[in-house]
Amino acid sequence: MILIKIILKILAVPVMILCKLTTFLIDTAAKVSCLVLGPITLFILGCAIYTIVKHNWSQTFLLALIEASCFAALFGAGVVSTEIGCFGDLLGEFIRS
Repeated sequence: MILIKIILKILAVPVMILCKLTTFLIDTAAKVSCLVLGPITLFILGCAIYTIVKHNWSQTFLLALIEASCFAALFGAGVVSTEIGCFGDLLGEFIRS
């Protein structure tokens, strides 16, 4: 049983490194995309306010969908990064046990 656990620990090391690397890359990509999507979302919000004032509801709905998709993309990147990071931490605890 101990021999199988040692073999699994050895096999878990590259997976843990891959998880940490993936988490770093997703975090970096999310931060860069925040720099790009931040001004875009502000512009879309301004356009949405303008269309609300002009009572152009179909364009307001489309702008709200675009705004929601931008937020969903950034939120999804954060969730994926967190989950992969937690999996890497669990592998690290398994290796240290």
